Amino acid sequence: MKREWIILIGVACILVVIALLAVILITGNNDDLPEPSPVPTLTPEPTLRPTPTPEITSPPTPEPTPDPDPAPEWPPQFELDPARFDITLDEWIEQNRVIPEVLPEPEDIYELSAHALMVLRRFDFIPSYRYVYYSIAPFGGMQDIFNVSEWSQQRSERIPVEYRDERLNIYEFQNMELLDFIKFFRIPRDVFDEAVEAERLWRIYIGNDVYDEQYEMPNGDIIYTFDNDIINEFYRRRG
Repeated sequence: MKREWIILIGVACILVVIALLAVILITGNNDDLPEPSPVPTLTPEPTLRPTPTPEITSPPTPEPTPDPDPAPEWPPQFELDPARFDITLDEWIEQNRVIPEVLPEPEDIYELSAHALMVLRRFDFIPSYRYVYYSIAPFGGMQDIFNVSEWSQQRSERIPVEYRDERLNIYEFQNMELLDFIKFFRIPRDVFDEAVEAERLWRIYIGNDVYDEQYEMPNGDIIYTFDNDIINEFYRRRG
């Protein structure tokens, strides 16, 4: 009986030893194993928002700077009533004639024009009348309204002349050319005044010397008397 207990105790001891060895082996193997890698934290990728395309806009159109001194309209535009030729020239003159109660006095403020000086140098005389007497300004540049060539072709037949040198065919008209032009095309006074004002403003704008005889404006109060004596006296050169 005693022997059997000894055997049991021995077997138990062996089992305990085996169990301890097994624990030691397992523990030692676990120490040699690498530590598990940490599970990476998944950080969500940032949402990429599309970069807004800048709106392409044209630069603002600058407001036009007003011209501080705009050029006047030249030549002026107007229409003439074709019915003005339905009556005789004498009848038209009577309808348009105006003789002021007080006639303007002639002005002696102008310097001798380049034209007068040229005549003096070439022909040794000064024209009897001021430059405007021999000019059709302000209508000379209105070829689309007035056929200037048609008027000039026969003006020497309508206007009396005074010869300075018949041999050289040098003469002066003895009636104002602008007066003949007005009668030829039957230009009413309101149209005349509009054209003269446009011419005056244009001359000022381009800087013409207002005291130069060449830029004297025709006087409607004198011209629309249709009286050659009055007109000639007013425009006769003095001094």
